[in-house]
Amino acid sequence: MKYDASTRTLQFTSDQEVDRFHAEVTALLREAVSAASHLGDAKAGKLAAQAVFRDFASVMRALNVLRRHLDRSAGENDPPPPTEEGPVGDGSEG
Repeated sequence: MKYDASTRTLQFTSDQEVDRFHAEVTALLREAVSAASHLGDAKAGKLAAQAVFRDFASVMRALNVLRRHLDRSAGENDPPPPTEEGPVGDGSEG
């Protein structure tokens, strides 16, 4: 993995490296949320867990971008799913 300063992007050497990065960052974030959720009583824990999500909003956005890539690339070599007759989409594509 390297950082390209001209485009401000991380460049991964393989999809496996992307998978590992995503899994490791997700695990770290889950651990932080879990630890925060056990602070004080249930209400305090919930507020602390919510604060983790707010404090790490950039990390969450990066994980979501990676997740979209991983979802798309997961079935690249699989045959397309069978199509069904019916309405075309719900307007959320884009």
